Amino acid sequence: MPSAISLVACQERRIIYESIFKYLQKFFVYFLIINVIMFSYFGIRSSINVNYVPSILGLSFIQTASDSMSPTMMVSDKIKVRKIDPEIIIEGDIVTYKLKGVLVTHHVVYITYIANIKHYITKGDNNQFIDEFPVPMDSIIGIPN
Repeated sequence: MPSAISLVACQERRIIYESIFKYLQKFFVYFLIINVIMFSYFGIRSSINVNYVPSILGLSFIQTASDSMSPTMMVSDKIKVRKIDPEIIIEGDIVTYKLKGVLVTHHVVYITYIANIKHYITKGDNNQFIDEFPVPMDSIIGIPN
């Protein structure tokens, strides 16, 4: 027959376990609520502005969709893109931009001005020709890390 002391110790342990379980439940509920809010916000923002790319603390996480930058980047590589001031981009930098709803990561071949607005002429490492459209400064998402 268990002693009174061991019964009290078992009850105390049970109370501790129950309180830990309640805190974990609350944590996961809040975690799920925050994630639902974040993904809803990013989804709505992306549907309103096709050039919007979600970022957290200035970082966006994307996956390459083609081999245009191979061997530097391969298809399905996951890259972290850091938001920067487009003014500091120079020729030879690799940039990620979103133009006409499509994310692209290519090298800057040269910089030009069209109607007094800075544009970047880009090209993928594995592409034979430069990209068809000049990239305006406001389309730059950032640079891959």
